[in-house]
Amino acid sequence: MGTIKDIDTHLIICPYQVIHCTNKCGEKFRRDAWWAHITINCPKRQAQCTYCLQKGPHQLITSRSHLNKCPDLPIQCSNEGCDEKIPRRSLASHNETCPKAIIPCEYSNIGCNERIIREELEIHNDEAITIHLQLTTRQMRLTNEKLQDTNEVLQEKSEKLKETNEELKETNEMLKETIEELQKTNKKLQKTNEKLHETNVELQETNVELQETNEDLQLAKKTIQSLQAALQEQKNLLTVSKKVFKVSQCTQRKKGWWGPGFYTSPGGYKMSLRVDPYGNGDGKGTHIACYIYLEAGEYDDTLEWPFQGVVTIELLNQLEDKNHEKYIIAFDQLVPDESRQRVFKGENSKGWGTHHFIPCSKIMYDAAKKCQYLKDDSLYFRVSVKARAKTKPWLAST
Repeated sequence: MGTIKDIDTHLIICPYQVIHCTNKCGEKFRRDAWWAHITINCPKRQAQCTYCLQKGPHQLITSRSHLNKCPDLPIQCSNEGCDEKIPRRSLASHNETCPKAIIPCEYSNIGCNERIIREELEIHNDEAITIHLQLTTRQMRLTNEKLQDTNEVLQEKSEKLKETNEELKETNEMLKETIEELQKTNKKLQKTNEKLHETNVELQETNVELQETNEDLQLAKKTIQSLQAALQEQKNLLTVSKKVFKVSQCTQRKKGWWGPGFYTSPGGYKMSLRVDPYGNGDGKGTHIACYIYLEAGEYDDTLEWPFQGVVTIELLNQLEDKNHEKYIIAFDQLVPDESRQRVFKGENSKGWGTHHFIPCSKIMYDAAKKCQYLKDDSLYFRVSVKARAKTKPWLAST
């Protein structure tokens, strides 16, 4: 009981007054139930995840959406026979060492197609040592046979070139003899006016022979050029192709720069370089990005697919020939097939490279290293390609 003037003060502390939740969950209750609500029943009360210790509203921390992505929630290993439970963030690293994981044989690259539980790999290697030795021997034999075939082709071309040189030498000698005969005929013409008509006929015949000889000489030269081109093509299969590209107006570009298509060698694969001066993906705005794209080429029918080889991208120092920034891409089985498969006309290929080729901050002038990649708002890139795959010999031109 009290006086009317005390009613406002009483309402502030009255345990029976209905109030709203201070966490703004929408619930209403008597003041004397406030503590129980905000500590036990309120869905927006503060809570902490048992696994990752993240704090937040109770309804969020205990929700399925949080548990489905909680990095420290214990997850049962998916490999049969493994009873370990690993925090979600460590699943990938665990699978790389899990003794129950199914992995390919160490000799899969030469033909062993077995897949073994990791802890039984050593047993498999001991049991299959004979098979592995046979596969290794077969691979060495195939390599030697291919090398022998290449040597035989080169030897054949060399012999043909030698024969052509001999024929050219003989043709030159015949031409020399013909010229000498023509000189003798001219002398006879000066001395004998009586035989003018006869001498003119002989001269015409000699000119015809000279023309035929010149035609033979031109044919011999074309044959030599053809053989030299064929020999150079064989050499190109064993050399590294290098191309240099200039990217101008770098600071003004808002989109990526595409280089012209080029071939890895005469009769080889066609590809192109893409450069994003302002980056791409998680490197956008901080790094220069570079990618290699396969393109539809003239010789794709005679090449083996998917493409295998090593592509080296270099950002060139414009002050001196050193301190070039280099990135190497090995186009092997670790690269997705869609970036190595043949591209047909009208299709778009998927490039492969890096979002983090070089930080944008490193391309300016560096006095200590005598290094400057960006000069006159231009960058120079050099692309070197060494293709491992060979042409199909039964389809290649001879």
